[in-house]
Amino acid sequence: MSKHTPGPWKVLSHEVRSSLRGNRTICTTATERWVSDFEQRAANARLIAQAPAMYDALKTIKKSVAGVGITFPEIDDILFAIEGKP
Repeated sequence: MSKHTPGPWKVLSHEVRSSLRGNRTICTTATERWVSDFEQRAANARLIAQAPAMYDALKTIKKSVAGVGITFPEIDDILFAIEGKP
């Protein structure tokens, strides 16, 4: 199991915040020093904000297809990386 801040997460401009943890900031995308395009920063924040939902979706897919004997090594690799497994 991953020990990340549980979702849902939401986007506020270029920040990602927890919806359940008192609106705490999860992360802020790169400042102008690294990424000058505000639209790119906002897009990065939207992608990051969906991480908990994507994690849950991958777990659901893995569980669903395992019942019929199908495996996706790529999904296992991603889940292992998220969960900090070697």
